[in-house]
Amino acid sequence: MVNPKSICEKLDRRLSAVLGSRIVILNYHHVLASRQDLFNICVAPKNFEAHLEFLKRRYRVLGLSELLGLLKIGKIPHRAVVLTFDDGYSDNYLNAVPLLEKYRMPATFFVTTQHLDTLEEFWWDGIQRLALSLKKFPEKVHLEISGEDCELALGSSPEPTLRLLSQKMYSLEEESRRRLLQELFRKCGVRDEPRAEYRCFSSEELFLISKNPLFEMGAHTVSHRSLKSLPLETQRMEILASKKCLEEIIQKTIRHFAYPFGTPEHYTPETQRLVQACGFKSACTVGSSAVNPDSPLFGLCRLAVGDGPATSFSQKLAECFHS
Repeated sequence: MVNPKSICEKLDRRLSAVLGSRIVILNYHHVLASRQDLFNICVAPKNFEAHLEFLKRRYRVLGLSELLGLLKIGKIPHRAVVLTFDDGYSDNYLNAVPLLEKYRMPATFFVTTQHLDTLEEFWWDGIQRLALSLKKFPEKVHLEISGEDCELALGSSPEPTLRLLSQKMYSLEEESRRRLLQELFRKCGVRDEPRAEYRCFSSEELFLISKNPLFEMGAHTVSHRSLKSLPLETQRMEILASKKCLEEIIQKTIRHFAYPFGTPEHYTPETQRLVQACGFKSACTVGSSAVNPDSPLFGLCRLAVGDGPATSFSQKLAECFHS
């Protein structure tokens, strides 16, 4: 029988030669057990704790602001990792924060502000809820998306079509997304009832997290739209309004930003300059590369973390350090 700890130790030794010049920024979303994770953004609390326990034994976990200071002087600590969380889910407060406090690990929470203090789900969580709600989907559904009639082939394997639908929603305004989801639920014969466990932070939760010196808050726009598809003035409003909203709640300066969806097809060099002009000190993306002293401060790459035990987590981390 293979010993999971021995696998981790072997990977650990292989990393020693490259760890001194690179840092991996990890990107979490939900810390919540999910029966079906259509977009691979849920990490079960027991697995999240296993990740932290592994990091505690083998790595130095830095705060994002601490990382920026070290990057500026070109001093990269050996075996360093940064933890970040996107979107502002309440399960981060309920499930992640107690474990981070237990292991004394700093983290940055990038918060989308539109759903604060509401019971609404993000639209991608609504799509996942639909996938969980039906045992049998209609063969086809017609929806009007951005003025075009779109035929969705669902049937016995709806997941690929639902993922494609989500891509069409990246740049839509929140009200358009809401109407589209309501129509989809109606045509599939499912009641549209958001789940309380998928809600975002309340202002009180946000404030309580921010009081702990281990944690920082970052901005993640107002409505989580693909910035590249928007006029620059709309981008500026999304970026700056989220910063001001968070600063008003926590009474601290917001220094860090994360681009919605994170990959290069969702932001431009103009977007990066705009983020800097709005007063941020850094901005995070999503990819598979480690950060080094030459990494641009407004293009800090993060590794998206999916669910899994410490063995698969350690392997993914090792691959990122070697990238």
